[in-house]
Amino acid sequence: MLIPLSRATLATCGPKAASLATLLQADLPVPEGIVIPFATLATPANATGAARDAGDARAARAAGDGGDHRAARAAGAARAAGAARAAGAARVAGDGGDGGDGGDGGELTAGQVVELARWLVEAGDPVVAVRSSASDEDTGPASAAGQYDSFLGVQGIDAVVDAVRACRASLWSPRATAYRKGSPTPSMAVIIQRHVDADVSGVLFTSPDGPTLIEASWGLGPSVVEGRVTPDRYEILNGKVTRTIADKPTTLIRDGSRLVTRPVPTAQRRTPTLTDPIAVHLATLAHQATTTFGTPQDIEWAITANTPWLLQSRPITTHPPTPKPLTPPDPPTPPALTTPPEPPTPTALTTPPAPPTPPAPTTPPAPPTPPA
Repeated sequence: MLIPLSRATLATCGPKAASLATLLQADLPVPEGIVIPFATLATPANATGAARDAGDARAARAAGDGGDHRAARAAGAARAAGAARAAGAARVAGDGGDGGDGGDGGELTAGQVVELARWLVEAGDPVVAVRSSASDEDTGPASAAGQYDSFLGVQGIDAVVDAVRACRASLWSPRATAYRKGSPTPSMAVIIQRHVDADVSGVLFTSPDGPTLIEASWGLGPSVVEGRVTPDRYEILNGKVTRTIADKPTTLIRDGSRLVTRPVPTAQRRTPTLTDPIAVHLATLAHQATTTFGTPQDIEWAITANTPWLLQSRPITTHPPTPKPLTPPDPPTPPALTTPPEPPTPTALTTPPAPPTPPAPTTPPAPPTPPA
């Protein structure tokens, strides 16, 4: 039986799905979906091959070549599905038993496939995200973040079923097995939600007495979550926004059934991803989530067509990321001191010329002799 996401519980669907259900019940914006709950037992030995092939998807994402992520991921999912089918053949399909410490097989029951196909048809065959919800994910003591595989941009019943199988098979990947350090294999539920073709996405962290921190970049969330770009950083406290805008050279988008990395136009690389009012609105939603759960939250979010969506919420188990300090530019070098020029030498004083000698007085002419 499939469970509407809004009715998911910790006991049947794991912490990640239960947290999303809590957000939906609090009328916070979460994409609609359903959950395939904890299922029947399968031994790690039977699922090892499925886990190895499911790891191809993770390898494709980690390759970092900026190309098509979908083809390699789909090939890994298909091989994982085949191995998971082989693992599931040894048990009775549809017994609905508790996964318990033995974990869950990758195989879906026939009834689950029918229910899943019906939900997809009723929803209009949407593009969906297929996300893990293991019993050790998103808990207070530990998040298990990134240990299990999730898939974006999946469409059609065959592709969704293969993604579900690969998601469950990642319980036994080498990375997840090493993370558990010998502890029992957890149970795995799987969330199927409407995919959000994000214009902007990122993560945010709430604080009981400090600012809310938001990290944001263009396109889908893995750009920020997986550290592919340096995101913009916003700190919101009492409605005041402080922001640091980064150079964001690439974006991850969905192109049909593929996820591809594209260059960001030069003029947009240093453009803020969020306006101050939107940043404040996201912080408000985050604080509503924090109030609902009663503890600071680490939230993944996305915005499409100016509508914000909360995609995941977990308790903060580590300190929020600290940005690298900006190195101030070196101060300009002052010009070298030079010896001031010698003052001009004053003109030597000279003896003034003697005043001109007045002309010698002359004897006036004698007066004329009067006539006789």
